[in-house]
Amino acid sequence: MMDLHVDSPEDVEILVRNGIIENWLSNKEAVATLFYNLSRENIVSRKNFYFSAVLEDLNNYSGRDWPRWKANLRQNYFQNPWSIISVIAAAFLLLLTIIQAVHVFY
Repeated sequence: MMDLHVDSPEDVEILVRNGIIENWLSNKEAVATLFYNLSRENIVSRKNFYFSAVLEDLNNYSGRDWPRWKANLRQNYFQNPWSIISVIAAAFLLLLTIIQAVHVFY
């Protein structure tokens, strides 16, 4: 099952950072290669094994738009607290501008 999700050293880094696995090997590439080599000679049906329901739930969740958008926002735009504060301030200023525009017309 891990080979289905660990395709690159970046995947290994995410799993280590979230405490799912521990990397005791020399680097992230070695862990990705290990998972690849463990399943290289095995033939596993994606529909007929013990974790097929978990795998289906993961694929359904990751296939939706909102989790991908949320992950993109976190990885690209919200890496430090100042960017989060600036987005909140911009949204607040936009709200105040809309309120002012509504009051001018009424």
